[in-house]
Amino acid sequence: MDNYILKKYNAKDIIIFLMAVIILILILSTGQHYDKSYFQGKLVVAFGDSLTSGVGASSVSESYTAYLAQSLGITIINKGVGGNTTIKALARLQTDVLDLNPKPEVAIVLLGGNDFFKGINQEITKENLTQIVDSIQKAGIKVILLGISRLHFPDYENMIQAIAMKKGAGYVPAILDGIVDAEDLMHDLKHPNDDGYELMAERIRPTLERVLLSLD
Repeated sequence: MDNYILKKYNAKDIIIFLMAVIILILILSTGQHYDKSYFQGKLVVAFGDSLTSGVGASSVSESYTAYLAQSLGITIINKGVGGNTTIKALARLQTDVLDLNPKPEVAIVLLGGNDFFKGINQEITKENLTQIVDSIQKAGIKVILLGISRLHFPDYENMIQAIAMKKGAGYVPAILDGIVDAEDLMHDLKHPNDDGYELMAERIRPTLERVLLSLD
């Protein structure tokens, strides 16, 4: 049987076939990305704290929102405010997200870290974050929740994941794991540098692509 196959197909044919299989495997394993023109005109708002505003980046153009906007060819309105807890974020949700005109199609939400550092009861954080997601969804805007760290904040990570699952929101897990402990990716103890923010954007991109595709 083996001799029959070798006689029917020469070595060149077999090599071409194997290369095609390898390329297919690589495409499936890395996932499909779309060029900038595919998402042209899409509007996204990023709502969060200093991790969203880009503290630690060398310039505004090096934040994770800027990397995402550039790689996908979309507009991302950055509504990150340093030091914001979910309490303060909830207070500005109406003006910074719900009242935007034109209305964004997707909202990326990254909050909770400052609640932890300021000792806010986790139940309060859960209630606020749930209300934020509810309000955004009721406005007809898709939500992507970003987890913080399963390694350093496991209870918060589980909480954020549970909210995303319950509300049918997009979810990107543990956005800082593998970054916060890497000196070459951090500006200080809490904030990534340019390379760290770029890695954050790479982690968010597949989920953002999927949500944007669901809009069509």
